[in-house]
Amino acid sequence: MTPKTQSKLPRIMYDQTQFTSLWMIDKNGLWLCDKAYHDMRKISGYTPSEWIIYTQNKPVSFWFGAYDEEAINEEARVGFDNFTDKEFLDKFESAINKSYEETKALKDIFFSKFYKKEKEALEKEPIEVANFIQRIHDMSAFTMSYYFLTQPQRFYKFEEEIKQYLPNKELEHVSTNGRYLTYISQIQKFITDLASSIKEKNKTFNNFITENPEWSTRIDDIVKNIGFLNWGLLGGELADRTYIEKAVEELLNDDAKLVEEKRKTFELITHTDERNRIVANDKSKAVQVADIMGHSSVMRFDLQTFMLCAINYANIFIKAAQEKYKLTNDQLASYFYDEVVSLVKEGKLVDSEILEQRQKGFLKIHRGTTVDSYIAEEAHNKIKDLLEFRLNEINSTKEVKGTVASWPDKGTEKISARAFVLTTAFDIEEELKKFKAGDILVATQTHPNLVPQMKAAIAVVTDEGGITCHAAIVSRELRKPCIIGTKLSTKIFKTGDMLDLDLKLGTVKKV
Repeated sequence: MTPKTQSKLPRIMYDQTQFTSLWMIDKNGLWLCDKAYHDMRKISGYTPSEWIIYTQNKPVSFWFGAYDEEAINEEARVGFDNFTDKEFLDKFESAINKSYEETKALKDIFFSKFYKKEKEALEKEPIEVANFIQRIHDMSAFTMSYYFLTQPQRFYKFEEEIKQYLPNKELEHVSTNGRYLTYISQIQKFITDLASSIKEKNKTFNNFITENPEWSTRIDDIVKNIGFLNWGLLGGELADRTYIEKAVEELLNDDAKLVEEKRKTFELITHTDERNRIVANDKSKAVQVADIMGHSSVMRFDLQTFMLCAINYANIFIKAAQEKYKLTNDQLASYFYDEVVSLVKEGKLVDSEILEQRQKGFLKIHRGTTVDSYIAEEAHNKIKDLLEFRLNEINSTKEVKGTVASWPDKGTEKISARAFVLTTAFDIEEELKKFKAGDILVATQTHPNLVPQMKAAIAVVTDEGGITCHAAIVSRELRKPCIIGTKLSTKIFKTGDMLDLDLKLGTVKKV
């Protein structure tokens, strides 16, 4: 169903149900800042010229964006041309390395100057703190300019190209595994490798480390070089020496069979050797396309990791500023990033009435180089039909339909269970605590660090994805039912809802 609008506005919609803080969207409706978006155009040669973004926090919390179908098709074409060009891919990988180095530099500043002294720093060194969070913004803008290029629509043509060769287990394996491990996976792999070595020697952690000092050096290297990336991300505590020792001890306390099960689960996100063997021995176009698909998913996850890690530092200071100036969550969420910097630097507050208006509605309409801005009732009126369409759709839709990507037991056509709905990558540690074994995992998309939840879930449902997406492949390996491409599942279902899955029809229904 396509909504009718009062004026000629983009009509293909994408959205999430939760309100997104305006300091993460910026004044022009672009994630973090318009520099990221314009730099993306310079890097790739294309961005949609006409599109909108709308968000509100009251009375219903959600946001959506929209742009023309022609833009989606063009992004797919440009994405295919870009990522099949070796020079472009080399530059992209160099940018990832640059982003990593800047994230590491921010880590060094944060932990040497501010860690566990954030409130004190805010009081005594507000200018230095403001400069630090501005540097976070600049780093995130650079990172986002490349992250945008890994959006799913940029790879639609890749999926179309590879679809004609399926089913093919080797091709599926290559298309869902990267050339190397994500940074987060490297941490977890190190932990399982260390636990395995200790168990093999039948030693305690401390005795093993004493007798094998090279492992102690390796722990220090992991903590220094990538441990910080685990913080503030999926399931992530700061991966310091204490975290690693605790994680290893937990594995050592398990019986051999359970340890082996955990190792097999982890292999699903670390078996790069096999995929690299396939790529080395098969030079067909299908494998080349699959290779880029798998590689891009790792690059996307790493870029997201860098950005979320850096934003986490800023968020700590933002929360400290909120407490200092006695702002509510809603008020602070309606500040723009430059206003946050001014708040930290000089205590400059935004008028509460302006913040209230932003919470009621915030709209940006992009046409070429111009941006039209509207808030509250004016924003509502400008996109009345789109707004009513989205609200009606969210409120009235009880059932969605997708593609059945995994159906291991054909004797079981229907599944009924509680939903666990994951809609955001922020504050993810708290969200994942709500997950219960036996839940239906409902997510926009899945990725390597959700494999433990996928294994414990009774089934998996995603908004996005094609037949070679991460959710599809891993669900088949785990022998879990999976329905992908439902578009609205994370929008209309909430954690705790009881859902019925019909694997014969590919439907998901709230009961």
